[in-house]
Amino acid sequence: MRTAEEQISELFGSFKAEWLREKLYELFKEPKYFPELLTGRPCVLVGGRGTGKTSVLRFLSYEGQFARSGRNPQSLRDARFYGFYYRVDTNRVTAFRGPEITEDQWVRHFAHYFNLLFCDMVLRFIAWYQLQTGEQVSLPATACHELATSLNLEPCADTMDLTKAMRLARVRFEAHINNVADGGHAALSLQGAPLEPLFEALAGLTCFKGKTFFFLIDEYENLLDYQQQIVNTLIKHSGALYTFKIGVKELGWRRRTTLNENEQLINPADYVRIDVSEHLSPGEFAGFAQEVCNGRISQLDLPGSPTDIRSLLPSLSDDEEAERLGIRQAVDKIIKQADELVPCAETNS
Repeated sequence: MRTAEEQISELFGSFKAEWLREKLYELFKEPKYFPELLTGRPCVLVGGRGTGKTSVLRFLSYEGQFARSGRNPQSLRDARFYGFYYRVDTNRVTAFRGPEITEDQWVRHFAHYFNLLFCDMVLRFIAWYQLQTGEQVSLPATACHELATSLNLEPCADTMDLTKAMRLARVRFEAHINNVADGGHAALSLQGAPLEPLFEALAGLTCFKGKTFFFLIDEYENLLDYQQQIVNTLIKHSGALYTFKIGVKELGWRRRTTLNENEQLINPADYVRIDVSEHLSPGEFAGFAQEVCNGRISQLDLPGSPTDIRSLLPSLSDDEEAERLGIRQAVDKIIKQADELVPCAETNS
């Protein structure tokens, strides 16, 4: 059996949701605003570091929903939505800048990269769905051909070929961007254009009829300014088949315009803004924090494990807390120093 220190460190010592790995889904507690994220409207979740944005978005992903169901394949068939989680990686997005090409050209390159990235996430989901449910899910050959053509890929006859070609194209394009100064031109796709035939094909499949798809973009503040405009444009014009849920730090959403400088994203016409701080008053936050902590200590495998965090952390008055922090010793030291100074002062006088 692991020691108490090891178990407590694992449950309470992870400052990032990613560090919890699979335990993230077991320990997740729905915040008060969670139902607002389940609608088909774009949502922007705003909050400081450590306010739970990543946990919420990861939980909305298809992996999170599957884990919540106890990994029941039927839950995948019955799901109302499927979320594709993406954390903006600074290593990659900052590669799309520099004096080698103009910003207008960077816009086209990054828009193509996001087309590849989003389509790749969807195709990986299809493969994962087949693996978990045992069902055969295949996009029509015409849709595979249209999508491959839109992305300037070699002709693909089926979903498996398209998935392989998509992943290889993304890797090659990343390598090309890293060497863009050496010259050469990559064949680029029109921003957002490949998503339409992909989701139309998905919606036509029996297993996904009536379903909604979420792109869950975390750490939005890591995008460069022009990149935020690109994604803003996708959000502004997302259709009925897919939508966006964004996690961003306060003041991290620096650009509200689309690629059209005269077109802005406006709340609530284009999206729903969810400010974490506004949904948790001090009293509500205390209750929510207690629920989160109790969920974690319930995972302890120790004899006589407590069930309520309050029994481990009893409330103290200001005076009691000061005593435990050593205020008496500090005061005694100051009094002693003062007493030693008094005779010196009398002698000098």
